[in-house]
Amino acid sequence: MIGFPVTPTAADPDAVWGPYFGGNQGNDNNATNTIWRFSRWTSQYDTYIRWGELDRDTNGVYTNLGEPTAIQPGWGYWFYQTHGGQITFSSSGTEADSQTPYLIPLEPPQNNHRGRTMAANPFIFPIDWKNTEVIVHSELEQLDMTVSLLEANEMGLIDQHAYPWNMGLLTGQPEGYLPYNATDGGILPKWQGFWVEQLNRCAQNLITYHVIHPQGDNLCQFQQAHYGRINQQDDLGKDQIPETDRFIMVVLNPENTIEVETKSQSNATVEFANWQSLSPGTTLTNSKGFEIKLVSWEALGNNKYTFIFDVRATIDPAKGWATGQWMEHALFTFGSDKHVTDVLYPGAPNNGNDEDPYIPWSQSGNGNAAAYTALRTIENAIGQASDMQLTLKVPPTAFGLAKSVLNYSPADVVLRENQRDWLMPISIANQSGTLQDNFNGIGIKFNASDGYDINDVAQQSPPDAFLEIYFPHGDRADYYHYWYERPINVCYDLRADSSHKEWKMTVAAYNAANQTCTMRWDASAISGEWAVQLLDENRQVLVADMKTVSEYTLTTSAQSYSTQTYYIAATFLPVLVNITREPLPVAHLLLSNHPNPFNATTTIKYQVPQAGLTTLAIYSHTGQLLRKLFDAPQSAGEHTAFWDGRDAQGKPVASGTYLCRLTNGMQSQTLKIVLMK
Repeated sequence: MIGFPVTPTAADPDAVWGPYFGGNQGNDNNATNTIWRFSRWTSQYDTYIRWGELDRDTNGVYTNLGEPTAIQPGWGYWFYQTHGGQITFSSSGTEADSQTPYLIPLEPPQNNHRGRTMAANPFIFPIDWKNTEVIVHSELEQLDMTVSLLEANEMGLIDQHAYPWNMGLLTGQPEGYLPYNATDGGILPKWQGFWVEQLNRCAQNLITYHVIHPQGDNLCQFQQAHYGRINQQDDLGKDQIPETDRFIMVVLNPENTIEVETKSQSNATVEFANWQSLSPGTTLTNSKGFEIKLVSWEALGNNKYTFIFDVRATIDPAKGWATGQWMEHALFTFGSDKHVTDVLYPGAPNNGNDEDPYIPWSQSGNGNAAAYTALRTIENAIGQASDMQLTLKVPPTAFGLAKSVLNYSPADVVLRENQRDWLMPISIANQSGTLQDNFNGIGIKFNASDGYDINDVAQQSPPDAFLEIYFPHGDRADYYHYWYERPINVCYDLRADSSHKEWKMTVAAYNAANQTCTMRWDASAISGEWAVQLLDENRQVLVADMKTVSEYTLTTSAQSYSTQTYYIAATFLPVLVNITREPLPVAHLLLSNHPNPFNATTTIKYQVPQAGLTTLAIYSHTGQLLRKLFDAPQSAGEHTAFWDGRDAQGKPVASGTYLCRLTNGMQSQTLKIVLMK
């Protein structure tokens, strides 16, 4: 990915590249270029526009979408060449003015496509990403305002990261993207191209709510709203301006009536009776002046429904509405039977009710509650007009390359600001090392939410053969991992600090068939109170303790493009001893679990007397096999496993009594486990 520090005298790509890389390629628009390719991405068509050849649309059909824009500083391009060796070329032209900031217009989201722009360092010297600013412009609002990258991100306007490609030439690492955040920044050398993304056409603040399911799974309460990296309390209506927060829930077996309660100085409730007969947009106003709108509902199948509600703080002093008060919480109640109805998303701390949480939020100050990202729209605020345009403002400030590029590591991508924060970098490579993906990771962060927020880093797929890891959030059917506020794949996925987390992880291979690959991770930053496991797509245990085992080997399929699904489960166990201690020899099987009964996840501790094939499985009370938690050779001693109340297909099982059976050699032992939702 390349940028130009000059406007070439002859901007025709054939004139720039042809003399050095084997001749012109722009003569036949019906052929695929064979010796070099020059292209630039456009959000309008969500594809690359290629020089001198047909372009591939989103359906994979080759068509003529025109030619890439003329070469100029500040814009990024892809250039491929087949010579394989190092070639030095020159380009004469006009340099960008090194005394004034350079402006790079961004492409907004359009036609249901992401607003991704290929940008580049426009100057003849290295620059630092964190010094870039964003100009917000609107003719309708008569607005021309400059904000920092972080401010623009917290307004919901842009992704705070720059994504330069091929920085491995400087670091001595293989090709790859290096995500630079807006706080630490990162050096962008001369000729360096990078991705940047505009998120929305208008400002929508990202507000994080803590979520609990009080007294039952049919209730979902959003509370303690806060804003931005500084974790500032920002309850709806507190600023005495009309503003709206959006709440999205997935509910199993919702009953006929939905109650919505807002609490300010006192509680106020409205009822949506016979909700299936209501028109989308039905709005009720409670006695405190909060408007609750049922924006839409959607049947997902298997008695699951998605509900979208908007809660608006209306400001009308004449009626006493929202004057000197604000919303401390919003409580949604779906019917009266907590044993029938279950709010599946957003999940509470234990994916169940909070009658017996590990650590109450009020006591820990850090998180047992789950977290949810709401989009807040502020009426009559800046950046609401549909004609809003964003422009990067790049100052002409030079930096030496030694500042950060040479020492940039996967752990540098994410900021850790709390003693309980942790990050586990994850990488993957084939045996020869020709295909690698080094910048990925999961973690827990104090001010993060379980949805998209400023801590998450979008995945950028390489353009050619690749091997990559990402965490998918774009499948609406997978409600547990879907991000309604930004349904994308990410390479860094940071979650709220609570007792149990699960990450869905994809390994993708393109033009990398039948490759033996090794996935590696660094769990050194994770405290002894966390247990972390790698699971397969059926949630069967592959690595029982990712803190003591640091790699896993896999083989890609024979297809040109393939994916494999894994899960990583992390559970906070403050009362348990460190599971990494030396195994203790025992003469007989020992099996126990805690808590019992449990309502989401239970920890199973067991000891085996001899090394050999060990099976730990969950059965129904009638003896039907539901799931194997472990089935492989295992050393003698003490071990730990976890059951999250799901079967082998990942489906939650009903409340009731289950049998946990441990088998080692000729010995076996069975334990009754009670699941209570």
